[in-house]
Amino acid sequence: MYVNDKKNFNCERNIAVLKKRLKLGMKKIFENPHLLIASAIYWLVAVYCVFQYEPSNVIQRVGWLFGMPLSLLAALVVFVAGVIFSAIPKNALTISHNLQRAGLCNSAAEPPVLLSTSSHENGRKTLTLWNCGIGKAQYTDTIDRIESALNCRVIEISDGLERDTICLHLAPGNTNIPDRVDWNDQYLSEDESVFCLGISLEGIYRVCLNSTPHLIVAGSTGSGKTVLIKTIVHQALKRNSEVYLIDMKGGVDYPLCWKNGDCSYDDDPLAALSTLSHIIEELEQRKTLFSMASCANIAEYNSRNSATLHHILVVLDEIAELTDTTGLDKEHKEIVYRTIAHLSTIARMGRAYGIHLIVGTQRPDANILPGQIKNNCDIRICGRADNTLSMIILDNTDAANRISKGSHGRFLTNDGTEFQGFWLA
Repeated sequence: MYVNDKKNFNCERNIAVLKKRLKLGMKKIFENPHLLIASAIYWLVAVYCVFQYEPSNVIQRVGWLFGMPLSLLAALVVFVAGVIFSAIPKNALTISHNLQRAGLCNSAAEPPVLLSTSSHENGRKTLTLWNCGIGKAQYTDTIDRIESALNCRVIEISDGLERDTICLHLAPGNTNIPDRVDWNDQYLSEDESVFCLGISLEGIYRVCLNSTPHLIVAGSTGSGKTVLIKTIVHQALKRNSEVYLIDMKGGVDYPLCWKNGDCSYDDDPLAALSTLSHIIEELEQRKTLFSMASCANIAEYNSRNSATLHHILVVLDEIAELTDTTGLDKEHKEIVYRTIAHLSTIARMGRAYGIHLIVGTQRPDANILPGQIKNNCDIRICGRADNTLSMIILDNTDAANRISKGSHGRFLTNDGTEFQGFWLA
């Protein structure tokens, strides 16, 4: 009985694979004009060859009438076989076997099936796989073995266009993230909302504040957190963005020119509250301005008006020094509560109006980093950290497991991207 079940499984699997390859092959034909013309010519020739024969007597005509459907069926079989064959990627069987060797199988011991391969620059490629009932978490848990089996580096694992497919974004096996990358202004993006943070397996790692408006950078002492924040501020100033730097540590990590005029700088809680109040007023003014101009966001407003509004960056280096109420009297706690309220408003509403939070922290627990602020920070970046810090920032312990204790400037994002941050002296 078990043998019969296994045969049925194999039969069902093979039929399903053939259907998917036929679907992909037909899609390829309709997307490629040359293949579409070739297919049309094939069928014109096939139909012509069948119908051009004119039997000379009744017996031959009867045979021709019976044979015509068979001839058309044979032409269809040849066509379908050709479509399926054209949809089989190179090394499809080898890749499935290697993934099986890596232990990536479903409960019926079936490995994923390679449906298509897309090539990119620098030898990078994307494999689209039919899951065969294998969950995304299983791919994530076996990344090391997948890399070993395929001799590659896994950049990202993403969902495919269909629910039963998944995409592996790969780099060549000899690709490595450098241990140090010095900042060069050539990396600077022309788009004021795009910031280059470092080098990943996929190349330059960028974030766009128009789509992901707020950012948290966490890490233990010496992890490179402040250097990464400096890189962001440097790019913002180069593009004339407004930068409000709030650092309760006295600003010793930042250039004097930033504190003496290039940025708005505060290292006192009361002064910081005043600055945040000013930013909230600016937010309200922009809200009125956009409403009058019927614009949904800063990008739309700038595209319609010659008077360009610049992005505003509120940079908080070690937010705990600003939001921790431990040991404070009632008056100072009130300052903290008002500060948190302003930060929460910016986190909720700042995106559309081009006002962004860049938050640095070593202790991002609920008392230090309120949920409303953390939940609105779509990009969360963690440097060297212990399990607790990694779990709070990334919702997993990957930063503790994947970033070595001696590393400096190596970061992991909440979407699984690892990169080496730029070094800015």
